[in-house]
Amino acid sequence: MELDIVSADALLEPPYDGNVANLLERAVAEHPDEIAIEHAGETVTYREFGDRVARFADGLRELGLEAGDRVGIYMPNGIPFCTVVWACCHAGVVASPLNPEYRRREIEYQLEHADADAVLIEGDADDYVREAVAALDTAIVSATAADDHPSL
Repeated sequence: MELDIVSADALLEPPYDGNVANLLERAVAEHPDEIAIEHAGETVTYREFGDRVARFADGLRELGLEAGDRVGIYMPNGIPFCTVVWACCHAGVVASPLNPEYRRREIEYQLEHADADAVLIEGDADDYVREAVAALDTAIVSATAADDHPSL
């Protein structure tokens, strides 16, 4: 077996122009109908994923979040989580993912130390999130339809 040797200089060349968000734009342009993500029986093409990311990024901006603002993400792994993380990149918002197993104390600690302007969740907020943000100047925003707070 023969290995291809690639120079270190070639490895350091970025495969994108400018930022991580451009990687997705490039993938959408080059592979629009190929599957980008598959999770729990659901698949999303690059075109669909790019559209979702753009909509969520617009939603983040409509909420008043600007480049450099910080948000916590309290969501389980899945397509909505991936969408929110990439939307943050697209909008220039700093994502601070929280472990969904965290309880009030851990959530509050991370949001406070991240100086988060909002925490993005999936669906309705659980008691841990409500209790954690009560003492902070942090908004709860749902990435999916919700009854008790704004949603994207």
